[in-house]
Amino acid sequence: MNRYRFTASKGQLGESIDTSGALSLLLALSALQERNVPAIFGFEEPAVPGRRYAARATPIQGQRALLTTLSHTGSASALVLSGAA
Repeated sequence: MNRYRFTASKGQLGESIDTSGALSLLLALSALQERNVPAIFGFEEPAVPGRRYAARATPIQGQRALLTTLSHTGSASALVLSGAA
């Protein structure tokens, strides 16, 4: 788990309710294309130590992204993306 970068878009975008999945998808595609993980807005101290949270914009070498969402109604989804080599 330590080789993966963790980020969250809700800090930059706020709660977007029904469009949060689509916005997360666009941000993930952009991160893969730019090879840069955006920082977590307002990030200070990790709740789970040992993970590589993106406290600032971070270059990446990987070509895959995992998106997870949880709606206020309890619906959950996950999507794996694979970028171009």
